[in-house]
Amino acid sequence: MTTTVAGIAVFWLMAAVSLNCMNGPLATVVADRFLPENRGIASGFVGAGSTAGGTVGIIVAGYLAYNLQLGYLVFGLAIIACCVAFVLINREPSTRALEVEPFKWGTFFKSFWVSPRQYPDFGWAFFGRFAMFLGYQGVVTYQLYILQDYIGLSVKDSNYAIGTISAITLVTLLFSGLVSGYLSDKYQRRKIFVFASSIMMAIGLMIPLFVPTLNGMYYYAAIMGLGYGAYTSIDMALMTQVLPGGGKQAGKDMGILTIATVLPQSFSPILSAWLLSTFNNDYSTLFIAAIIFVFASSFFVLPIKSVK
Repeated sequence: MTTTVAGIAVFWLMAAVSLNCMNGPLATVVADRFLPENRGIASGFVGAGSTAGGTVGIIVAGYLAYNLQLGYLVFGLAIIACCVAFVLINREPSTRALEVEPFKWGTFFKSFWVSPRQYPDFGWAFFGRFAMFLGYQGVVTYQLYILQDYIGLSVKDSNYAIGTISAITLVTLLFSGLVSGYLSDKYQRRKIFVFASSIMMAIGLMIPLFVPTLNGMYYYAAIMGLGYGAYTSIDMALMTQVLPGGGKQAGKDMGILTIATVLPQSFSPILSAWLLSTFNNDYSTLFIAAIIFVFASSFFVLPIKSVK
């Protein structure tokens, strides 16, 4: 296992590319295999499952923090097992009868541009998700250091606290993701759920500002779990309904929308690092910035006209 910064960067880049290559096709499954009226609960399971996996990963990582080699081995094998199981169990129908156009590099690259003027709903959905994840990742990425430097816990206590916070988030996230998905399908409404869940997340981010204690972080985790669980499930359903051309190129278009999730994961640490260096390691600035972005994201869904 490499111990240099360059080596870690290279291997993490390889892992990130591989993992993100799965996000687009996974999101496409919902668009391809479920009718629009059933995509709320389907997206609820996908969103809850993917987010729950991340949460469980944080919990496990906390216990394996002092045995990194074992940790990387466990996570690597888990990813392989899940991918193989998905492919073997979730088989797809044959595509041999489908007409395939000749591949051209020019057409390939042009297909990744979706005009916001021609497809405004697609653009609003993209930028709304981008803003939400930019705010969310800015805090989650630094959560361990927030517990140490902002809340004042030791390294050991911070690792245990991360596990508790993640467990609280997991419970509330699973509940809200599945319930909101069911209600969204029942009433055939998407926008109000995305709007309300974004506002709920913004409220959750305010708690550590006014209650900078471990209990405050627990309350934050509960509220954030409720909001984030509802958001990830319903927003995915909403995105499948704003695809250009009625979803004829769902794989490519969902891949573009996935960029709105991936890019903030790269930008948010840079933004957070700049805020901390500019404001003398004041972690409250991370929460303030996150509140602004998450709150702003709630209003991006309002102009969408093709989805209620």
